[in-house]
Amino acid sequence: MLFLLCETRAGRFVIPGQRILEVLPMIAVSPLAGMPPGMAGVMRCRGVSAPVLDLTQLTTGAPAPCRMSTRVLLAGFNNASGAEQLMGVIVERATRMVSIPPDQFSEVAAETGPLSFLRAVAWDGGVAVRRVDLDRLGDLLTRWMGAEEAALRIAA
Repeated sequence: MLFLLCETRAGRFVIPGQRILEVLPMIAVSPLAGMPPGMAGVMRCRGVSAPVLDLTQLTTGAPAPCRMSTRVLLAGFNNASGAEQLMGVIVERATRMVSIPPDQFSEVAAETGPLSFLRAVAWDGGVAVRRVDLDRLGDLLTRWMGAEEAALRIAA
C-alpha cells in the first residue's frame, strides 16, 4: 500500500495515498475563533471549503513552520454515517511516497484519546513510522466543530 511520508519533531508519519485527493503548497488558512490547538482553520480550494487540521500542532503542540516542504493535503475521510467528507491536513516534510504492506502495521495505542488517530506503527528502513487514520482524525475534527454537519460542508 502506498503512503505519503511526512515528518514532524514528534517523528515520522504516513498517510494512505489513496485517501489524498490533492497535495497543495502551504496555502492561506482562515482561523476559526474558539477552536482548540491543532485546528488550523478553514481553507477554500477549487470552490470548496474544508476544515484544516495541523498534524504538527496535534503531535508536538507547536504549529507547522512554513517551509518549502510544508504542504496542505486535501483528503477524504468517512464520517460516522459512512459518507465521505473533505478536510485539509497541514504536514511537514512531505517528500516521498513509501510502500508498506498493511500487515506490517501493529496496533500500539489506545482506542480513545486525543491521538487515537495514530494507533498503528510500522518500520521503514529501521525507523518507526506511525500511520495516520484519516477517519479517526475526521472524528476528532467533527467533535471540535460541534456537529457532524458542520464538518460536512462549511458554508462558502
